[in-house]
Amino acid sequence: MKLTAGEIYFVGERDFKTKEETPYVKIGIVREGAKGPRTSEERLLEHQTGNPRELFLRDVIVTPAVEEVETRLHKYFATEAVSGEWFIFTPDLLDAAIFQAKKLRDQAQENLFALEQSEILKKTLSNGKKLDAPEGAQKWHEMYALSSEIIKVAGKVKDQFETLMIESVEDIEDIDHIITKQTRKGSTFLNLERLEEVHPDICGKYLVAEQQFTQRFRITPKKISEFMDSVEYQLAFGLFDESEDMFEYPPLNEEERRVLHDRYLLVIAEESDAIWNKQIAEAQLKTLCGDYEAIEGICTWPRQNKERLVFDQEAFEAENPELVKEFTEKRPDVEATIVEPKKGY
Repeated sequence: MKLTAGEIYFVGERDFKTKEETPYVKIGIVREGAKGPRTSEERLLEHQTGNPRELFLRDVIVTPAVEEVETRLHKYFATEAVSGEWFIFTPDLLDAAIFQAKKLRDQAQENLFALEQSEILKKTLSNGKKLDAPEGAQKWHEMYALSSEIIKVAGKVKDQFETLMIESVEDIEDIDHIITKQTRKGSTFLNLERLEEVHPDICGKYLVAEQQFTQRFRITPKKISEFMDSVEYQLAFGLFDESEDMFEYPPLNEEERRVLHDRYLLVIAEESDAIWNKQIAEAQLKTLCGDYEAIEGICTWPRQNKERLVFDQEAFEAENPELVKEFTEKRPDVEATIVEPKKGY
């Protein structure tokens, strides 16, 4: 998680003459230390250029991890998003968005030490010892496990939506306001496996010993039954179960597709909350782990230097241009399905 501090700003707009306010609100950020405008007021002036309506600041919230907070807000209110960073908000929804921004700010501030410490510790060698579970470890263990389960199931629900939506039309262009297809060009690469089969001696000449720092964080699995009674579980899986019922049959018309897309965006919001909670829980567990290799019954986090043989591709390419040309291949193009992450219609 990027911890760069900054400002979350809410920009409203009103008619220059009548002063009547529109329902459109922009949620944006100013990063601390960024080039260009350094404050929300300066950014407001930048946005005003060329805008036929008067822009004004509705609220400004200073927070750590400003990019992460903005991302969560955009996903949380995706059903109200219309274009870019602009949303249509009723007064109540605007109050809810500002409240949510302050809630995320408070959570970022409360967990800032752990978030910062975990970044330091991930570059620190572990001591090979295990630590008895300290106070609070069980709480963060459960939050991490629950969030991971929500993220996993949300992914499956989103896949179902995508499949169902595509099956509901003969031509993907009929739903290009909801789903688009993109072709991603395959990259080129040096096929080392084939090179080694044909020229094992040459490959051997370019193997060099290299010290690599490795780290892998894992938690001890928990049974779903251990957190099924929690409010977070009930809310998330209630939404997922309702979504499963809606996905039983393909939508028959545009109205039904829009209803399904709304549900998809709600699933995104639930997934986004889980990602945020998982990041916090992981940072807290890593901080509790410190330089130990594991917390007994909670998690393992070995961090060590390992020597391994690696292929010095830079040296090989410099000295063997003809072989590089012969063994360079292109990965196939990939068809990607992109679901619109906002309701822009």
